[in-house]
Amino acid sequence: MTTWQSSRVSTHCIYIAIMCIRNKVLDSLCLENKYDILCLNEHWLKSPEVNLYNISGYQLASVYCREDNKNGGVVVYVKDNLHFSVIDVSTFCSELNFEMVAIFVKEYEPHYIALPMETFCDKLEQVLELFVSSRKNVNIILCADLHVDMSLASNTTCTLSNLLSSFNLHCSNYKPTRLAACLDNIITDLDVTNYEVRTIDPAFSDHLALTLNVSVSSSDRISMKGTECALVRPITPAGLLNLNITWFSLLKYNEEENFKIFFSEFMGFFDMCFPKKFLSISARTPKMAYVTPDILQIKEKLVSVQKSYRSNSNKLNKELLTKVQNEYNLLLTQAKRVANLEYISNSDNKLKAAWKFIKKEAGITKTSPHLSISPCDLNNFFIETVENITSTTSSDKAKAISLSISWKWVTPYEIHNVIKSLKNSNSKDIYSLSNNLLKSLNEFITEPLSIIINTCLQSGVFPHHLKYSKVTPVYKKGPKDDPNSYRPISVIPIIGKIFEAIIKSQLYDYLENNSYFSSSQYGFRKGKTTSQALQHITNIILNSYEDQLSVALTLCDLTKAFDCVSHSILLEKLKCYGISGVKLSLFQSYLSQRQQCVEIEGVQSSSLPIIII
Repeated sequence: MTTWQSSRVSTHCIYIAIMCIRNKVLDSLCLENKYDILCLNEHWLKSPEVNLYNISGYQLASVYCREDNKNGGVVVYVKDNLHFSVIDVSTFCSELNFEMVAIFVKEYEPHYIALPMETFCDKLEQVLELFVSSRKNVNIILCADLHVDMSLASNTTCTLSNLLSSFNLHCSNYKPTRLAACLDNIITDLDVTNYEVRTIDPAFSDHLALTLNVSVSSSDRISMKGTECALVRPITPAGLLNLNITWFSLLKYNEEENFKIFFSEFMGFFDMCFPKKFLSISARTPKMAYVTPDILQIKEKLVSVQKSYRSNSNKLNKELLTKVQNEYNLLLTQAKRVANLEYISNSDNKLKAAWKFIKKEAGITKTSPHLSISPCDLNNFFIETVENITSTTSSDKAKAISLSISWKWVTPYEIHNVIKSLKNSNSKDIYSLSNNLLKSLNEFITEPLSIIINTCLQSGVFPHHLKYSKVTPVYKKGPKDDPNSYRPISVIPIIGKIFEAIIKSQLYDYLENNSYFSSSQYGFRKGKTTSQALQHITNIILNSYEDQLSVALTLCDLTKAFDCVSHSILLEKLKCYGISGVKLSLFQSYLSQRQQCVEIEGVQSSSLPIIII
């Protein structure tokens, strides 16, 4: 919900007789002009095709398709961040004669309708009576391809005007929209001082489009999804200048006290130098990365050719118009394809980027469902599920080896590289710190962190403050009031990630250099991938087939595999691989006395201990 600060705010609507939506590229027109509502006539789609055509930044509001005849149809799209509800007017529709859809937009309450109409004023009267009786104190806006030239005086226009006047409605456009005829119109009961109607050339239709700019007083509100007030912590140059902390005291105490001093000083100065602020965040309008100067140039040429055709519709101008239209559509399609390929190839996670693009084109939007389960109930469920699984785990004793790991001294430069390598993310941990925040403060914390991490490695004690995790439940499938329908995503303290990265690097080098990894271990190893594992299995099967041997393959899907690793078994395995004494104590300290809370829509549960035997 947004309260508008200016004296008047605007809602932009466009009506286009599009003459087949399949071969039109609407993205550029919509993004250039930032329309809130698109009313399209003559989309020519059949019902199965509707969900396959999506406009970036818009959601399908309501659609009518012809079933028995070709072409025709009307559709309304609205911005993703606009609240609306559909008004069922299907009983009034008749193919070829009276085709319409209607939606209700909150809280400024106009009706946006797209309908072509010839002589069926009786049906229009029934529809208007429905709106007036069901919605009190609202404004009505009809976007229509009337097939009646309202600029001419005739019995048809007189009958229609009288009908509209009886509902306090009037036509807002008397300018030509197709050649010299005024066939398209926006009908409304708005005061003429509260709106502006213009004709524009969309460059892909034989009709001019109508745009409507509605001004509303600031006392009204327009309900917007995705517009919210967020609590942010901007990192400013002035704040960085004031972030000047002396860390010499860290050399005077034991490992736990050192971290307490560091964390207390860091968070204190952090809050003072970078105070939290409330920021109004609106849904972002997608960027037109694919709109090149060449596209803009050919679009101008297309508009010019269309004007020539309208003034002189001879065969030569018609052929030229068709040629330029095809060139424009082809260039747009190619540019979008190149932009999409660049987006995927430049992404860190190409598979994720490809699926994101596919879902966007398919109109699959990811929404966070409202959870009817309390954070405390979910936290209890997540904890108990893991405890129940690990309680049934058994272990076998393994023979220990003679080698032993030795921790290397960690330099500030290594800390700097670890922080720099963190993924760009604004996800906040339980202390409201994020990867991006820590990366912006890299140079200020590398030295104290190197002191603390070296102390922890030598003493075998992991800081208690870094054992608290925040869990966000992500909906998978099933009933939304069933805890089994959610997957827990744990966010550990961001500073803890640095500790983990340093320990993981040294442990990995020790195991790899001493050839302790199985030759069948492909995951999480440098130079090896799970694709190579699949190829290895495939080769075994093919070779066995060639040698006329039988092959049996057992595939195991472990429930909550990483969540349910037994701590006692893990520590015993580490001990077998030469990690003992103070080194083993560090892992024991890391795994013990951990706690987690669940956060849902800003509400946190109480923390519960994680007990895994």
